[in-house]
Amino acid sequence: MTTLKAKHRATPVADAERRALWAMYPPEDGIPMPDARYQFPYFVDIAAILRTRYADAEGVLVGGNNFIYYDEEDSDASIAPDCFVAFGMDLDQAEDDGAFYLWRLGKMPDFVLEIGSASTSRRDRTFKFSLYRRLGALEYWMFDPSGGNHYGFPLRGYRLVNGEYEAIEIHSGQDGDIRLRSDLLGLDLCWGDGNLRFYDPATGEYLRTPQESEAAYLESQAALTRSEAARIESEVALTQSEYARQTAESERQAAQSELAQSEAARQAAQSELAQSEAARQAAQSEIENLRAKIERLRNS
Repeated sequence: MTTLKAKHRATPVADAERRALWAMYPPEDGIPMPDARYQFPYFVDIAAILRTRYADAEGVLVGGNNFIYYDEEDSDASIAPDCFVAFGMDLDQAEDDGAFYLWRLGKMPDFVLEIGSASTSRRDRTFKFSLYRRLGALEYWMFDPSGGNHYGFPLRGYRLVNGEYEAIEIHSGQDGDIRLRSDLLGLDLCWGDGNLRFYDPATGEYLRTPQESEAAYLESQAALTRSEAARIESEVALTQSEYARQTAESERQAAQSELAQSEAARQAAQSELAQSEAARQAAQSEIENLRAKIERLRNS
């Protein structure tokens, strides 16, 4: 048997009140679910699905395998549904108490579900059916994972109408599963292949199981990793491209510099050649002048 997760306001008065409450009405007895090995995996999945569904909802308490004390005058008057949902709750009060005390919380859980097993099915169909009706649980559900070996049916729901439970109409889904509408949850409870699924007509999708949520999370992480790897690869390619561009630009500039140096050398050589030609022509002119002078001296 488990307890509601308690926050425990740290005040002497609250602690003393809680100790007195727990001494009279213990929040747990240390006894596991009657067929824990069989029921527990289903309980864990169902509770997790509904907790996720109402994680951000105000005043919605999702519990399971918790004591519900329903008579303040009788500390033995308790019941422990496999799963329940209560709307309009003071969550701080409920979590502080550690168990569900009707006279403190003011109402019975609205939605109650039992998981059929060899040792619990008879009590679920008789005593609990009558008790939940008397206490005012608005919907009572019985889920048999075996497909009917324990209850005689795989899934059945009852709605409280004028103090009596009326069976909720059963429909067949497109995939052949059994479907019943929970007006309280706004969901279809579906049975097929031994599993209980919650279908949301508003979205047209099943609520994810913990396994599906985990798989979706891992896939999103893998997609994120792939996206990051692609980004890094793109950055590497861009860096390599930029490096190649810079290398090519450096080589182009080096080639232009070498070409400029070659052109300067060519122009320098041309200038030197022009100067040599001018000197040769000047020397030739001087020789011709000297020859002319010698010729004149001879003829004088």
